[in-house]
Amino acid sequence: MQEDILKQYICITPFVYLEAHKNGVYSCCPSWLPNKISNLEDIDKAWESEELKKVQESILDGSYKYCSKTECPYLSELVINGNIPKGFRNKSSFNINDYKDGPTNINFAFDRSCNLTCPSCRNVAIMADGSELEFIDNTINKIVDIYGKNMTMLYLSGTADPFASKSIRKLLLNFDRKKFPKVNHIHLHTNALLLTEKMWNSLSHIHDLIKTIEISIDAANEETYKIVRRGGDWQTLLNNLNFISTIKLSNKNISFVVQDTNYMEMEDFYILINKIFKNNINVFFNKITNWGTYTPAEYTIKQIWNESHPEFQMFLHQLNKINKKHKCTHNMHDIIEKYLPNKRIELI
Repeated sequence: MQEDILKQYICITPFVYLEAHKNGVYSCCPSWLPNKISNLEDIDKAWESEELKKVQESILDGSYKYCSKTECPYLSELVINGNIPKGFRNKSSFNINDYKDGPTNINFAFDRSCNLTCPSCRNVAIMADGSELEFIDNTINKIVDIYGKNMTMLYLSGTADPFASKSIRKLLLNFDRKKFPKVNHIHLHTNALLLTEKMWNSLSHIHDLIKTIEISIDAANEETYKIVRRGGDWQTLLNNLNFISTIKLSNKNISFVVQDTNYMEMEDFYILINKIFKNNINVFFNKITNWGTYTPAEYTIKQIWNESHPEFQMFLHQLNKINKKHKCTHNMHDIIEKYLPNKRIELI
């Protein structure tokens, strides 16, 4: 069944997308598809690289052998539940020649500048300056020169807060439509602490392009927020979320990185966010990834979903509370299938 369904559908991400990190360029989120397709310095060669062709061929042949079928929430949804996620195409209607002109969406993830020092992401404050800032600006200019004319979407950015980053903020404030003639969609990935009404109004020239947003929070109360979002202010966050709830966008997403510190709050988080956004929101629960900030022993403690974890049974109870809730997704379908196959709660 699993093998058959993989052969029927094409994930189009590696045919339209580049995710550019400081340590290399990828064709998807590297925690879901870890194969590097080029160095960042060689991003001009990424779209024609043999490494990218291998990834694309693995999707075309239905093996998806480079992809994590558990970490990727979309692939696990397809494989485990048989649901067809957005971004997948029926193989019979897929024509690779429609995807030859270059990436239409690039994630500018090579800047890690942020106003927070979340333990899941970094151990020290990171704010690009001097030669590092010059490198980031030059890389942005290089991407614009090489790929700008074919891009339809910008993803800003997942590794930096777009309003804390000097480079990304400058790109937004001085957005030049002539350099991106086809761009009709800007996606913002932010912690929301700097997305005030004043900041939003300063972007009025591109309000029509900003169509989607993801806000990373990871806590349902101030006490936990101080731990998992080190440097953040809970009341500022709540004030900004209430303002953001009034902005008209085509899609709003709130993400929660599940770990030992916060897993008991998953349902509370879902309820809180839906109260603020009046149920007009998507909530995503994502297993924590070790981006080099934890020792192996520390990361073992963070992996609350591991069956050998002493609190695993308590985690299952909390997971079951949010599983299958309305507009709620996660990348723990493999755990549901193995441990909670007959315990689906009602949609609300």
